[in-house]
Amino acid sequence: MAPVPAVTAIRERFSYAFLHVEGPQAVIGHAIVAILPPALVRRRAIRTAERRMVQAMDQHAGRARYDLTSRLQESSAHFAAAMAREYDSTRASMLDAVDRARTELARTGVELEEQGRRRGEVRALLARIDQAPSSGTPSRTAP
Repeated sequence: MAPVPAVTAIRERFSYAFLHVEGPQAVIGHAIVAILPPALVRRRAIRTAERRMVQAMDQHAGRARYDLTSRLQESSAHFAAAMAREYDSTRASMLDAVDRARTELARTGVELEEQGRRRGEVRALLARIDQAPSSGTPSRTAP
């Protein structure tokens, strides 16, 4: 069975970036905002916030997608390697079992041939005994 690493053993690769740094033109934007009517400033602030939120969500969704994809590829590679090792181990065990079975079959075949040869010798010996002239000992075939 393939070893599964602990969750804490996996280094964090996913990160969030919530810091927003304004450029040098921000000073001009703040000066203009100070002279505009508050309702206009509020609508502009909401549009800017919505635009930045959509950009941040896209950015973080891309990071999450990349992180998950890389973790799945890494897990898939580990799983494939573990399964290849298991397959090789099982195949080697099966080949070893087949070799042992063939050896046992060959040994058993030799033993059976030897038993058959001995049975033939015993039958021949018994046949010679049955054919020998009787010297007072009862024959095997006698009732």
